[in-house]
Amino acid sequence: MRFLIDRGSRSPEKLRSGTLAQPIVVAGGRKISEILRMFMKEKYHLIYVMDDDGAIRAVFPEQRMIQAYFHEMKPGSAVSELFV
Repeated sequence: MRFLIDRGSRSPEKLRSGTLAQPIVVAGGRKISEILRMFMKEKYHLIYVMDDDGAIRAVFPEQRMIQAYFHEMKPGSAVSELFV
């Protein structure tokens, strides 16, 4: 989790220079803290939130997850409560 602390400030840099995104596909009931554990150190992530039928309900960048975890103090919240 330590590598996530300054990651939010480096993400815009990766977007400007162009980078491949590593998708993370989750159900809406997954907790933010569980999703952050899936992040890989040298990758940029897009999080896909799926509904029970397998349809995409939302897609958002990793910065939004990091913001919810560190700044909004909602690590135990389900991703669907915050973003969908």
